[in-house]
Amino acid sequence: MSGSCPIAFRQIDANIARINAMSVSVLLLLFIITNQVAFLFLIGIDFITRLYFNKSYSLINNFSILIKKTFNIKTVMCDAGAKRVAAQFGLAFVFMSLLAYFFTNIFVVYVITTIFLSCAALELFFGYCVGCKVYFLVKRFF
Repeated sequence: MSGSCPIAFRQIDANIARINAMSVSVLLLLFIITNQVAFLFLIGIDFITRLYFNKSYSLINNFSILIKKTFNIKTVMCDAGAKRVAAQFGLAFVFMSLLAYFFTNIFVVYVITTIFLSCAALELFFGYCVGCKVYFLVKRFF
């Protein structure tokens, strides 16, 4: 199955998505280093804002646009639907991490955030969207 977008017939800037992944990665690293749950809340609120409200209110997205303009990074368009599903997976990771955190299972929190960090780092460094690939695999078999 090709990587075409079966969900939304619109496109987004792939470089903005990669810069978003950088911000999420940094916030996840800060959480892992400091164990301050505020970083998870910040990521979660930002994902909710981007997914269910207007992404122009997203701090991470606005930061990414600023970085893109500052460093004059070119625009590379990609399909938005699979990236949206990947963001929903990211939000699920945040919710699972928060649940484990509040049930004081710190080992599970670190396992979940490390998996989430790995997925974000793959997007950041290689442009490889794990959530997109999972979505396309699910679509192929179901």
